[in-house]
Amino acid sequence: SDKARVKKYYSRRMVASTDDDTDIGDDDDGDTPPTPTDPEPKEGGVKDLNAGVKNLYPGVKDLYPGGKESLPRTEEDTLARHLQEETNNNNSGEADGANQADVVVALTVQGIAQKVAERLANRYSQPRIAEKIKFLEFLKETDPQKVKSPQGWLRRAIEEDYAAPDGYKSAADREAEAAEKQRRHEAMERDIAQQEERRQAERAKRQQAADDQLAQLKQQYGTTQHEVDVWCQIMDEFKTTQTSTTFQAYTANTILLKLSEGEALIGVTNPIALDWVENRMTKQIQRKLASYAGGHKVTPTFISLSQPRVGEGGHERRY
Repeated sequence: SDKARVKKYYSRRMVASTDDDTDIGDDDDGDTPPTPTDPEPKEGGVKDLNAGVKNLYPGVKDLYPGGKESLPRTEEDTLARHLQEETNNNNSGEADGANQADVVVALTVQGIAQKVAERLANRYSQPRIAEKIKFLEFLKETDPQKVKSPQGWLRRAIEEDYAAPDGYKSAADREAEAAEKQRRHEAMERDIAQQEERRQAERAKRQQAADDQLAQLKQQYGTTQHEVDVWCQIMDEFKTTQTSTTFQAYTANTILLKLSEGEALIGVTNPIALDWVENRMTKQIQRKLASYAGGHKVTPTFISLSQPRVGEGGHERRY
């Protein structure tokens, strides 16, 4: 080869340079090299030759960006790289397959046939299919007349990419609204409970005031337990013959303070009820009191308990 001839030529030249009497130009035995384009090498050419031999195959080696030469990749390195790439591809494929299987299951739950579900899962993205399923569930809950064929509606919604139906709200929005509704409901219940507590407190306060007043009146007029029991029985009789409104507004505001020697002192706690009781119930009260007095006539006297007591400017009426 040309490279061998060049190497042989320069080797013979170096040997000849040590013999002063030898003329290599006259002794050409057929090994004359091709005419060189550059000047003949000097004594330092051996180093240049060796450097050239080292760089005969520069394409075998590559350089790292940092400038260091990299060794050729071994067969083990190649196999390891291929194995890693195959593992990555398999993992990605397994994940995609699992997602696709989930989509198929979700579609079949909605009544879509298995083959149709697989075709839809292969062709359309999981978010798109999941969105249309949510649309369908919303319509089935709020306006079922629009989805007489849920399976057909869902398939068309996926294929044609239906927009959200009117009034549609995401699950997150519905949960937020439900939470707000629950919060308002609980707040209203608390308000009602607080109002009821205030009403009960007011009723208890009024009842306590009435009890205190009754105790004071009993002490003032010397009311006995017998008189209390007689009036309670008379009130029970009126309660059965009068409407609840009439009884509570008028009759219930009366109290027998004293019953002795054919006279009855009756107090009325409501000034408005005083005239009504005097004008409409006097005779009824007379008859009932007479029955408890052994048939003797009893004359009722009515006083307003909301005014100063008798003898101090109070209002007393005798019949």
